[in-house]
Amino acid sequence: MWTNGGNNRLVSKKNQDWFDENDETISLLIEAKRQTRLILENQPTAENKRTHKQAVADCQRGILEVQNTWWQRKAAEIQNYADQRDLRRFYAATKEVFVPTRPSVGGLKDVDGATTITDSEGILSRWKSHFENLLNDQANTPNDLICMTPQYPVRHWMSLPPSIQDFDKAITCMKPGKAPGPDNIPLELLTHGGPELRNRLMLLILKFRMDRGDFNLTRLRAKTKTTKTVLREMQYADDNATPGQTAEDLQRTATTYNTRQDQGAYSTPTWSDTPKH
Repeated sequence: MWTNGGNNRLVSKKNQDWFDENDETISLLIEAKRQTRLILENQPTAENKRTHKQAVADCQRGILEVQNTWWQRKAAEIQNYADQRDLRRFYAATKEVFVPTRPSVGGLKDVDGATTITDSEGILSRWKSHFENLLNDQANTPNDLICMTPQYPVRHWMSLPPSIQDFDKAITCMKPGKAPGPDNIPLELLTHGGPELRNRLMLLILKFRMDRGDFNLTRLRAKTKTTKTVLREMQYADDNATPGQTAEDLQRTATTYNTRQDQGAYSTPTWSDTPKH
């Protein structure tokens, strides 16, 4: 399998398997079962049902015999190598049968197309530079065309904090009978906790929404479900994309973005990393 114009490929599977769909015995067994199945679908009689059931049993028994024969033959082959003290063929035959192969990524060509990168760090760096050049292509758009583009009104209600009615509605929509999440708070506690617990949870949610935290690693690693939409939009802010390979890269991007926001370069909503309960 080749991708990216031949620059990236997956290594094919090399370990042996006992099942061979081109084997004549297996093909005849499967075909006989298929024919009885077609007859049963066209004429669902008791006799055809018994015939199909017998064909299924014969197919299973025949395939198990083929599997057993293959393993016996392979075991005899490996034992023969061991008796002859042919260690090279012994370990090669054992590896073909028992060692699972992992699909590995082949080399990736450099920008010049002549050098092939094989190490993992070099491949990741090459993909990073590729997407930076691909997504940060400066488009020469005329200013009059930008002015002619219709502008949608600003939806100020999206930046408003949730009300107590929204909180109650969210609790009502939660399905009962489920196990508690990573916070170990069962739904029954949220439902029957009373006004005091509800008000405290409401204040906690408002605190998370209004703390101006665009991308907080501590919150991300707390295994809470967070909104990722604004994070993706932030990556494309000002018609530029900043790929990040790790959470630390995204943290540095968010910190720089937040600093520019404080300087008045642009604004971002304060609800960007809201935990969902």
